[in-house]
Amino acid sequence: MRVDIINKSNMKSWNEYVKNSPHGTIFHTNGWRALLEKYKNYEPVYLAAVKGNCIKGVLPLFYVHHHFFGSKLVSVPYAVIGGICADNQNARNILFEKAIELTDTLNADYLELRQEVPVDADLKIDTNYYTFKLELDSNPDNIWRNIRKSMRKSVKKAINTGLQVELEYNNFHEFINFYLKDVKHFGTPDQGREWIKGIINSFPENHSVARVHFQGQTVAMFLVRHYKGTVSEVIGNDLPEFRHMNPNQLLEWKLIENAAINGYKHYNFGRTIKDSGSYFFKLGWGAEPVQLYYQYYLKNAKSIPNTSHINPKRQLFSRLWRHLPIIITDTLGPAIRRRFP
Repeated sequence: MRVDIINKSNMKSWNEYVKNSPHGTIFHTNGWRALLEKYKNYEPVYLAAVKGNCIKGVLPLFYVHHHFFGSKLVSVPYAVIGGICADNQNARNILFEKAIELTDTLNADYLELRQEVPVDADLKIDTNYYTFKLELDSNPDNIWRNIRKSMRKSVKKAINTGLQVELEYNNFHEFINFYLKDVKHFGTPDQGREWIKGIINSFPENHSVARVHFQGQTVAMFLVRHYKGTVSEVIGNDLPEFRHMNPNQLLEWKLIENAAINGYKHYNFGRTIKDSGSYFFKLGWGAEPVQLYYQYYLKNAKSIPNTSHINPKRQLFSRLWRHLPIIITDTLGPAIRRRFP
């Protein structure tokens, strides 16, 4: 078995492998590669473990470098997971060894692999993150019975207040404006209008917008992903002044119910930090927490990066960011996020 570097001209076999592999995600696809090249200007290095003429494993890597913030190899930027997707341990091993070799050759500060299945190696590891997966039943009533009683009560309250749900709203312009205001409220630099547009335009069949409205006003919005039998909540939230009406709870339930009726196998609530408020909220839906393993090979860096919102420095930055005018945050946000993918 050998490791090949896969270029744009020969991505067809790569995409077929990702499509058919149970471990392949949208973040492993060529579409995600094109997004990161166009909107973030990252340099891709796509590695494939090949036996004969058949791909047995893949590892998409991106070289992120800046004269002040240093350099790193990441799999995959702006993704919950990425890392090695392979048929067997032999393929995983040679891909990992090649990634280490590349890190040394480029003299990068570190290699970062974001995975559900950890590499069996002596690496630094961040285990703060979880994703939540809910196994769906074709009968939504069976799902409803397994939801925490207080969550069912919240959904019923939302229905009784007169909130209305649209699962295929598809006003992406409104969603982007809604999203930008939401992330500013939480003190987080946004990824930029063009990046969100790029995701939607690159994967039009895989994304839609769902919203909750009250008396004509949008009060909650989610960008929703449909991929390989799973419906995922990508980004979105509700307006703080309407939170007492539980629009998020209603929208989550309607998305879960609709996914079950339409034959999807799983609903994914997205990434969450362990023991956070969001973590316990997602437990209330009967979803199972799945540990994510962010593993690091440190070449020049002395420690693994810590950009989570529980970092005290990040909390201070967030407090300052909330008070900046949106015209400034809208301009600076994408530039900042590009350095911390």
